[in-house]
This record gives sequence, structure tokens and C-alpha cells, in this order.
Amino acid sequence: MSAEILETLLLRDDLSLNEIEIWNNLIAWIHAHQPTVKKDPNKWTNEELTSMTKTLYRFTPLIRFHDISKKDYYDKVMPYQFLLPERLRLEILRYFLVDT
Repeated sequence: MSAEILETLLLRDDLSLNEIEIWNNLIAWIHAHQPTVKKDPNKWTNEELTSMTKTLYRFTPLIRFHDISKKDYYDKVMPYQFLLPERLRLEILRYFLVDT
């Protein structure tokens, strides 16, 4: 699937997937398009990190991270946290740590 088609799908509000499923599928899509990148983000080189960050960048605003549970965020997003812009990481951290 092309990035343009994926972006069009993610822009829809009627997907029958929750946000963590969208995140998991997005990570799988990125790995499919970057097959030489190791699956374990802790083993990525700087070049792999840069490549994965660039690939994810256009999709980051389309994920509703605040709709992901704390547990799912910790288990499934945190391993990839350095793909996210620092400001977004801080906003998400604040959301989970500060009562609103």
C-alpha cells in the first residue's frame, strides 16, 4: 500500500480499529517498507532511526495517542518513542501523568 493511500485511510474517522491497532499496523507497514531495518528498535543504527522517523513523520498527527491506554502506550508505543517529535512525547507524558 502506498503512503498516500495509507494517509487517506488514516484520515477517515470511521475506521473500525482502535488507536493502538492503528499504531501497531502503522509500525508493521513501516517495517514492510523498510525491510532491512531491524525489528527491535533498541538495535537500530542512527541511520535506521533517521529513516524510520522520516517514514513515520507524515502519519504521526493522524494517531490519537490520547486514546491509547497507559498500558498499551507503555508496552507498544514507548519502544518507538524516539520516532515521535519531542514535543509530542512531552504532551503525551503530561496527559498520562497530570490529572485533568
